Amino acid sequence: EPAQGGIGSIRSKPERDNVKITINNTELVLKKGDEIIYNHDGETYSSQVYAITGDDISVRYRGKNIKIKTSDVKKIY
Repeated sequence: EPAQGGIGSIRSKPERDNVKITINNTELVLKKGDEIIYNHDGETYSSQVYAITGDDISVRYRGKNIKIKTSDVKKIY
């Protein structure tokens, strides 16, 4: 039976409300609920930030929730 992540799991990182990211040599604070422009599979998309876990940012992409890295964020509105 595969181990389920959860409370007490070593691998799971706590969800955060914000994360510091660098865009064009400028350090910015990305917050949950912000609208962002990000790159995914070589294309540019926009979405709201749904969750921040460690360095992973959860966004909506074509109707699905996906995780992107902080380096994929191109702009914060």
